[in-house]
Amino acid sequence: MAATPQNLLVLMSDEHNPKIVGYAGHPIAGTPALDALAARGCRFTAGYTPSPICVPARASLATGLPVHRHRAWDNAIAYDGGIRGWAHALRERGHHVASIGKLHFRGHPEDDYGFTERLLAMHITGGIGDPDDIRTTGKNLIASAGPGESSYTLYDR
Repeated sequence: MAATPQNLLVLMSDEHNPKIVGYAGHPIAGTPALDALAARGCRFTAGYTPSPICVPARASLATGLPVHRHRAWDNAIAYDGGIRGWAHALRERGHHVASIGKLHFRGHPEDDYGFTERLLAMHITGGIGDPDDIRTTGKNLIASAGPGESSYTLYDR
């Protein structure tokens, strides 16, 4: 007997404290959409990230590998689809695999991440991220940290 097709939704947020959501009992945070998803889905309450840096963590999510295996070490070296991941496996088995929004992968037109379609895909700047700021000292990011907008947050938006 064939299994009934199911939808699978994977959400990955950057710098999101899992305690600052309604379903986790936060007394102030109003997160009705996340609360509804959590009520009828599954939550991973003891997960951790293989990297505290966005781009390597996303490469690990895509491939299932630790950073030292996929070698996307920092925000200037992004996943290029060369290592097969879960999206490739699902697509090859006939599933429609769509991504929506921020991927922070390399972003070259020839890159195949395994998705059937990409909607509003956002990748690292120019396919190489920001090697001067991120790979060396991070001084520009540190100097611009604080409230308000920066060139980095404007690009993400």
